[in-house]
Amino acid sequence: MMKRLILFLITIGCVQFVYSQHSKSPFVHNAKLELTNMVYGDYSFSIEHKLPKNSSLSLRVGYLSPFSNLFKKYEIEMNGNKSGFDASFEYRYFWLGNNKNELQGIYIAPYVRYASLSMNFFDDIQMMPFRVGLNYSNIGAGLQLGYQGRVKSSNKFLNRIVYDFHFLGGGIDRHRIKISYKEMKDSEDFDYGTIKDDIEGYLEKYPFLQKRMDFTALNSLLNIKLPIVLPGLRGGFSVGYAF
Repeated sequence: MMKRLILFLITIGCVQFVYSQHSKSPFVHNAKLELTNMVYGDYSFSIEHKLPKNSSLSLRVGYLSPFSNLFKKYEIEMNGNKSGFDASFEYRYFWLGNNKNELQGIYIAPYVRYASLSMNFFDDIQMMPFRVGLNYSNIGAGLQLGYQGRVKSSNKFLNRIVYDFHFLGGGIDRHRIKISYKEMKDSEDFDYGTIKDDIEGYLEKYPFLQKRMDFTALNSLLNIKLPIVLPGLRGGFSVGYAF
């Protein structure tokens, strides 16, 4: 289903791209910076290309660099690497507004998105130091409702400023989390069941997550996997420049 949706959106873009070259609009592109996502360390940039019949294609890419310690409450020390990227692709149809052909007004947009994030940190368990690696990925699809406008001004620069409120976005996301515990000092006597019990204790309020976790111990390495499908939300605010 996901592959078919991605293929459908790409096909629409390829077929209509040629026609957009004959657009009567003075602006056929919007370059925008996502502002709301910066709160949690997602620095995103998008480019929107005008298509015929009040529609457009939008591609967004972002660099993920969380600046807060997600495990502070558990006294786990973050170390260095905390980075990743995300991307989304959407087809927008502007269906309400006086300037729909100028990519202004209320729009509806099917989208697909992907994100990947890696983290490294240290954890002490029973006086044993562990190097922990966490890898997270997410792929999803859904429908977005939003409003886009352009500043009305006689100033040629201000007249090109675009603002985009994307709200009421929802869909389905498939999340995949992999955690690896690696002993920093070899110990044949360590019981990895301790780590399993600790993690299950953190998730005791979420039994549906506990049931999906897979634990695999290999010598001095413990791998933990958690694949899960959940409803996804999407929203934000961005500003940019039309050209």
